[in-house]
Amino acid sequence: MKDDFMRNIGRGSSLHAELWEIIWALKRAWDMQWRRVIIETDCWEAVELLSTGWAEDHSEGHLVTEIRSWLDKEWQVSLDRYHRDANGATDALAKEALNIEIGAVFFSSPPSLLTPLLASDIA
Repeated sequence: MKDDFMRNIGRGSSLHAELWEIIWALKRAWDMQWRRVIIETDCWEAVELLSTGWAEDHSEGHLVTEIRSWLDKEWQVSLDRYHRDANGATDALAKEALNIEIGAVFFSSPPSLLTPLLASDIA
């Protein structure tokens, strides 16, 4: 885990939350001056919207537009999708974020709740 975070955004759809997470991850990576970045998500709809485009009246179009502007910067960003079952640690952080106040918590090393999950993700 190079740098990770969890954030509670309050109410919204899972797509809305995932798109915000992608924006915050891109902003964080840019601020850290990382110019080769891999963003991983289990939200297939987010990946499709970002790769194939979206209708102008899509409810999340403003977020997709912002992400596209981040992706167009001078850096290498890969957006990869995975099955939720393949990354229990990420799923646990998403669930734990519901228990924190609105805002973000950043980690430079894995929180203790992830120790058993990281071992199973590696296996």
